[in-house]
Amino acid sequence: MKNSVNALSIVFLGVCLIIGCWLISNSFNINNVEVPSSNRQNQLLTRSELAQYLGISETAVDKLGPQSMGATTTSQIPYVKIGNTIYFPLKAIDSWLTKTEAVIIQ
Repeated sequence: MKNSVNALSIVFLGVCLIIGCWLISNSFNINNVEVPSSNRQNQLLTRSELAQYLGISETAVDKLGPQSMGATTTSQIPYVKIGNTIYFPLKAIDSWLTKTEAVIIQ
């Protein structure tokens, strides 16, 4: 009788250990779930996407964007140039908006 109780308690302990390990491994997998691409927002915006994001015209984006002045290029807003295409990083634009708050550009 005593041997069967000991054997039953060892089996019960083993089952509890397996269930605990399974629960822990599932909790790690839940944190690594990838967000569907439809919910993700682009990190680099084109000129038209930036105009739509800011709620201004593309002409206004051109005034704020990179302007060539001889050998140097100046810009009111942050940008990245890849090849001949200009992109605007979303996080940098958000940071720029919080820094500038209210600036009058003519």
